[in-house]
Amino acid sequence: METDKVSNEFVKLTVTTEGSDLGCERAFNRNITVGELKQRLELITGAAYDRMKLELRNKTSPNDLIELLAEDGKSLKDYPCIQDGLLLRVVDPSMTNIFDETDAVEKLSISDERYTQISNVRSYMQKYGHPKLMNRKENADTVNESERVPQEDLRNFEVGKRCEVQTKGSLPRRGEIKYIGEICVKPGITFIGVQLDEPLGKNDGTAGKVRYFECEPNYGVFVRPTDVEVGEFPELSIDDELDEI
Repeated sequence: METDKVSNEFVKLTVTTEGSDLGCERAFNRNITVGELKQRLELITGAAYDRMKLELRNKTSPNDLIELLAEDGKSLKDYPCIQDGLLLRVVDPSMTNIFDETDAVEKLSISDERYTQISNVRSYMQKYGHPKLMNRKENADTVNESERVPQEDLRNFEVGKRCEVQTKGSLPRRGEIKYIGEICVKPGITFIGVQLDEPLGKNDGTAGKVRYFECEPNYGVFVRPTDVEVGEFPELSIDDELDEI
């Protein structure tokens, strides 16, 4: 059957990076060479081509190495051990160091109950005249009206929905909405927190020292609602990404 022929031409591997438990499944044509695969993974992971090592591992025992894809001139079909469902670990020592440094940064996480208590105290102080908090309220009131987003314009945004982010000077990036609201570094302005499909973001779900959602380093981004389009935006396959280049 034609469907079987197409499925045999591709192999589905879960791409991961060293030091990360997260991964994304990608379909690769068995006819591409290891060198071509590295070029594609450079776009996906940010690992450098000349320092990249590709390790084939089993999902159930990721510490056990099945095969090292070390010959750039060989195609994937030259490796009989490659099959659907395996892990393809991308190793780049310099990229791992960056992740380690990010993980070492102290971050503050608060429970929903604690956040509610803080919000209630802040409201009380603003109402009854604590000078410091009154100044914050005045500063928030001076936010440029053009930066405020009417509530009716936020009705289409929901946590868990798929979206595409398009900011000035950047290529479109897809992901999932994880947070909607103000952030501590920009009070008075609504932001959309997005977990991107690729490590093309700026954070791990934190702004300042406050965590708003969980994701891997460089997978998180906070953007204005005007830069986000909600809709049916599935994760891009590697062929889709190459078509856009």
